[in-house]
Amino acid sequence: MLGGGDGALHRKGDKPSIYLSSALAPDVAAYVEAHEFGHFWIETPDEPAVTPRDSDPGAPEEGTPLGLRRVEAYSPQELRERYANVFAREFLLPGPEAAARFDAGASGSTIAADVGVPIGLVNQQLAVALLLPDVPIKAKPADRERPGLDGSQKVAAEFEGAPLLVEAGPGTGKTRTLIARIEYLMAKGVPAPCILALTFSNKAAREIRERVAAAAPAAAAEIWAGTFHAFGLELLRKYGALEGIKEPVKLLDQADQLAFLERELPQLGLDHYLRLHEPLFELRNITSAISRAKDEVFSPAEYAAAAARMRSRAGSDDDAILRADKAAEVARVYAHYETRLRADGNVDFADLINRSIEILKKHPEVRDELHRQYVHILVDEYQDVNRASALLLKELAGGGERLWVVGDARQSIYRFRGAAPSNTSEFEKDYPNGKRLALAVNYRSRKQIVETFGGYARRMTVGGGRNSSLRSIRGPGADPIDFNVAVDRSSEIAGIAAAIERYRKAGRPYRDQAVLCRSHSNLQKIAEGLEASGIAVLYLGDLFERPEIRDLLSILSFVSERRRGGLMRVATLPRWRMKLSDVRAFLAFAEQIEKTPFAALADIDRLESLSAEGRSALARLGSDLDEIGFKTGPGQLLTHLLFERSLIRDYLSGNSAADQQRRLAIHQFLQFAIENDWSDDGDPKRRLLGWIRRLEAFGDERALREMPAAIEGIDAVRLMTVHASKGLEFAVVHLPTLGNGIFPLRRIGTTCPAPAGMLPSTAEESHAEEEQCLFFVALSRARDHLSLSRACRYSESQRSNPSPALDAIAEFLPREPDADPNWTSRLPARPVAGDRSDLARVVREHDGRDIELYLGCPRRYLYQAILGLSGSREDNGYVRFHRTVYRVLGWMAAQPGKVTADALKAETDARWAESGPTDHPLQPLYRASAQRILDQANARPRNGVRVGETLTADIDGHNIALKVDEIERDGRGFVLRRLRTGRSPKNRPDHRALHALMAEAGRQEFGNGVRFEIRYLSSDDVVPVSFARVMADRIDEVRAVVTGLASGNYPAVQTEDCPRCPHYFICQAVPD
Repeated sequence: MLGGGDGALHRKGDKPSIYLSSALAPDVAAYVEAHEFGHFWIETPDEPAVTPRDSDPGAPEEGTPLGLRRVEAYSPQELRERYANVFAREFLLPGPEAAARFDAGASGSTIAADVGVPIGLVNQQLAVALLLPDVPIKAKPADRERPGLDGSQKVAAEFEGAPLLVEAGPGTGKTRTLIARIEYLMAKGVPAPCILALTFSNKAAREIRERVAAAAPAAAAEIWAGTFHAFGLELLRKYGALEGIKEPVKLLDQADQLAFLERELPQLGLDHYLRLHEPLFELRNITSAISRAKDEVFSPAEYAAAAARMRSRAGSDDDAILRADKAAEVARVYAHYETRLRADGNVDFADLINRSIEILKKHPEVRDELHRQYVHILVDEYQDVNRASALLLKELAGGGERLWVVGDARQSIYRFRGAAPSNTSEFEKDYPNGKRLALAVNYRSRKQIVETFGGYARRMTVGGGRNSSLRSIRGPGADPIDFNVAVDRSSEIAGIAAAIERYRKAGRPYRDQAVLCRSHSNLQKIAEGLEASGIAVLYLGDLFERPEIRDLLSILSFVSERRRGGLMRVATLPRWRMKLSDVRAFLAFAEQIEKTPFAALADIDRLESLSAEGRSALARLGSDLDEIGFKTGPGQLLTHLLFERSLIRDYLSGNSAADQQRRLAIHQFLQFAIENDWSDDGDPKRRLLGWIRRLEAFGDERALREMPAAIEGIDAVRLMTVHASKGLEFAVVHLPTLGNGIFPLRRIGTTCPAPAGMLPSTAEESHAEEEQCLFFVALSRARDHLSLSRACRYSESQRSNPSPALDAIAEFLPREPDADPNWTSRLPARPVAGDRSDLARVVREHDGRDIELYLGCPRRYLYQAILGLSGSREDNGYVRFHRTVYRVLGWMAAQPGKVTADALKAETDARWAESGPTDHPLQPLYRASAQRILDQANARPRNGVRVGETLTADIDGHNIALKVDEIERDGRGFVLRRLRTGRSPKNRPDHRALHALMAEAGRQEFGNGVRFEIRYLSSDDVVPVSFARVMADRIDEVRAVVTGLASGNYPAVQTEDCPRCPHYFICQAVPD
């Protein structure tokens, strides 16, 4: 009766009935009952409607688009459960009531006890009510207000008899036409469950479901509308056992894939893609290559055959041989991965399509069943569908007589995800009886804007110039196209700010304006400049690098990371504010008593040197965290602090766009933390921090930048990438940074390029076409005004030429692309962050490693060299491998003669047992690599080699101590040698300042004939390095370091290495 769940709704019989498990606690029973009422009142006719066992009332309303949530988020079943969840929460505890109780002083647990509902439900209601802005209520248009179809739309919506591709240019009402198609089919008597609507993205799937619900509420729950991958997941859940897929289906996300391959690394036999200090980075590139192959339904055997053909054609071309060998290495990993994946009965993201194709091909009875079930198939965004999805569609659609697809090859902007615009160009090849119809009217933009992107379309490689002359229903506008040239980046941002204000005063509020860029890096700079100019902007940016999120991350770090300085940032928060002297005293005390700082909170009475304010703050922190344990999840910890200890109150004041955005970011992060409130082993808080570092390092955090629907009421200029703008429109669109290499973006080669023959076009051709499509999409987002701009300089060292895309639309612009600058005013100078004169260091003696640390990031220098925080990376197998190798090298250098192989192995074994990564999954690889390095070192003559000596470089009276690994005298003079564990670089020599200082110290000690070289131990290569052309620059860098130290200047330097920094979660924060 319960269907294996905690509750069930049965509609059949004399009257509908809800059944609950007798084992439920009263508060959970209330939630389950309300959940089933949600199923009854909202939409689902399923029989029965079952609340799954252990359904979580505190689960996020909208899951973050990572892992399985990326697929499930918009499946019909998931949506039904989500709607019922939201109904249950609002029915039991309306958001306004939750907020009112909290405002009156009640904590989350008090509210839960008073109302009789689970604490997770209360936390979610408080998160929504307190952190999200009110969503404007949109009135449902009456039937007479709904726009009718134009002639081209009507013909497309009512077409029958053959497969149809509807070519829908920008603003032509493709979704309206698709919904009209559904209405037409149902009016003809086609049952709603016989209609299948597939699309590429979750956003488009959501729009289809919402539009169907508005047009035909009764049918909305019965039409299957979702992404190809969500459909594949449901198919595998139903039929996967036929091909050995486990039940329930286990979908490996990228984190699972990397963890699996990391465990398998010793068996993979990697060479080109083995990076011992960061193995996951190369593995991530390989998993991306495997996924791309699966997008093309390219098997491991085909991959290996393609690599073999590359090798046979390479001849004596070293570069071609290397490319072939790399492809062969990827093929071996692909084969190993696929064999194990199938043996375990699991699937990855691409398998949702590929294994579905396999089932339909091998089991015609399943294919026939689906043919009978889904009589009509509609596909949106056909240009963004990958080749595998197109082949799945062929299996589902058969001959395609009742197939209806809509797309626009010129808007194919997801090539990096495998999008195949060839699906549109080769539609008649896939479906020989296929027909094409084009929507003819643009409802979005003014005539001049339509003419501009139409003119650009005629010059595009993609689309063949088809359907490039749309009729604008809105006619011409006043000055709809603007183009400006700025002196530099600052002038361009100042010009954009002035333009935004001009349009606002003319009746275009901030919320109706958008700034579109090709990359997030440019958006971040523009966002900062506009905010400094007083413009309200809506741009979350990197979620984990926002100040309010760093505040919360520092708390997680303080509780879970033993040697990190989380307290440095925690101590800057109003609730626990304390002086730097108290923080340093407490951290030193924790180290002295050999406890983590978190554990040492229980011993603050033993620390006499604290100020009264510091003691009070630490006592409050200990009290606030008194219920937090090792296995407490990150979501549990954060909701406890926010809603039990009222930390959220510090973020509730103010209602500006920036204030609302701050709360929105906290809500986004809180949902992310709640979704990751578990760990199979170890501390889930520390696990989350590790995953965040990985997401940042791989760039996957961008998936968390998508804004929820709640932003609609915020009056702020929208800043987004062109990719994110797809499907949106704005009254005013600002399109800046139109410089050559910026937009279109200069192509960067991939680490694992596809083997020859796998893709229909070359990487260069595909990139060029995608950039054209992106510019086309950007041009076509504006309704009334399109304001383009470029700067003559984006850096001090180099001029920026106009984008070639500007030349393609030059006839539509008010001035020439290379015109002289007309935007000359710059943004006001902003104070440089990072000065701490109270922490200045005026000394004459320096360590070379500290100089290098400052040059890399002055803020990191402050944390480690001044404030004494640990610079080590916790639990890093490579660090332990590296340390052990150097310990044995030091031992070898101390021996009087050549060491025997047996003695070397014995010493290595002893040191390895002491400090090596014996518990690391890569231990066999590390151990073999260590032995190879040490054997090579032992084979080299050591007579006359001085090891580990310290030389001093005098720079303007400042003595810099430099430990040199090896100093050797040969017939030509002295050689200074540095040992590095990795492989030699393929490009330029390592001219870093530390090496230049070593060379300068050698010159001062031994004279001008000194040479400098680097030995790379993994490859045993020796690379000579000359500083003749760069020495003066490097010495100037060192002088700048000395000046910075003397003035207490410690700014943070942002690089791609930031996520690997031990201070990443506290960055920039230092108590007063």
